[in-house]
Amino acid sequence: MKYILNRLRNVILKLSILFRLFVFFCFQRNKLNKAEIFFFFPFYHTGGAEKIHLQIVSAISDRPTYIFITKQSKDAKYHFSMSQMSPMGEIFIFIRHQGIVKRLFLKFLSKNTRSLRTVFGCNTEFYYDVLSLFNSDVRKIDLIHAFATPDYGIEQYSLPSISILDARVVINLKTKQDLIEQYKYMHVNDSFVDRIITIENAVENLHGEKKILHQTFKVGYIGRWAKEKRPELFISVGHGFKEKNADAQFIMAGFNNFTPKTDEEFIDFKGILNDAELVDLYRSLDVLLVTSYREGMPLAIIEAMLYGVVVIATSIGSIEEHIIDNETGFIVNNSPNEDHIVVSMRDNLQKLYDDRSLLERLSLNSYNHAQKTFKIEKFYKAYKNLLLNA
Repeated sequence: MKYILNRLRNVILKLSILFRLFVFFCFQRNKLNKAEIFFFFPFYHTGGAEKIHLQIVSAISDRPTYIFITKQSKDAKYHFSMSQMSPMGEIFIFIRHQGIVKRLFLKFLSKNTRSLRTVFGCNTEFYYDVLSLFNSDVRKIDLIHAFATPDYGIEQYSLPSISILDARVVINLKTKQDLIEQYKYMHVNDSFVDRIITIENAVENLHGEKKILHQTFKVGYIGRWAKEKRPELFISVGHGFKEKNADAQFIMAGFNNFTPKTDEEFIDFKGILNDAELVDLYRSLDVLLVTSYREGMPLAIIEAMLYGVVVIATSIGSIEEHIIDNETGFIVNNSPNEDHIVVSMRDNLQKLYDDRSLLERLSLNSYNHAQKTFKIEKFYKAYKNLLLNA
């Protein structure tokens, strides 16, 4: 009896999904056929990558586009902004199961590309699964924010697609070099290296201003609670630092649903912030800690520098291209011994706490570097040329 009920439940579920797919076909067909560019992104939730994806779409906001969201988002941070900028379809329910539902969706997708000129994808395996569906005259582009090493990442999953990608965007020289090394290791033809393009991230709608130092000493973490970001190291730094400097304040933002332990109550958990709240936080911070073991170039660093916040970060990704040790911030060796990272960050914090003239000098250098480097106009121009000049 239990077996029959489970089978019946599965049949009803599949019929429900097929009905939703039929509704999707009916409402989205015209939008897809009008779109010149398809974007494939995993999420619209809170995150630096998601903010960059929104800005990429915004670079060509005057052209007909369509956004596919391929995975279930944790929150709706950028849902409204994306849906206002472009028609958008959440397709994870259709593609996560093998079988008739996925086959029907792929057939529908391949038949509704009348005006399509370019497809662009980032951080989603499904994008590489469907590349072969599109005609050879459709320009195919991907974006890699950073290698996922030591975790298995998109740079490995995308290997079979190298020959059909017309361009590959990276956000820094480090990731470009990583791709070149991967190509050499996999014996990929040297000609494909010429298809790698570097477009650095930039920031929109944040009006940076020179830092005004406060009497209090505020240290922040801004980002998701994710394994690779190691937010627990931020908490460890705070524990040791507060023992010596009771008036220092530690703030975390960028995630919800976190209940601090009793000995973590010294940290002010802000949750997910809107743009105005985020600007207020940057204006209040003296230092931003970046504790990740892998990154490309965190958007939080760019935003913090635009407000003259001094960044102390691990030596990963392209961070050292912008955080110059003892000039615009401090770099900490990304040691396999996490205790060493905590102690080094704590020591650098102490330097800034004890020497406010040093804090002021690094703050001004950080602000000046950001104002010269992270220009949104350059970002928009590069993506517009890339996406429209097939």
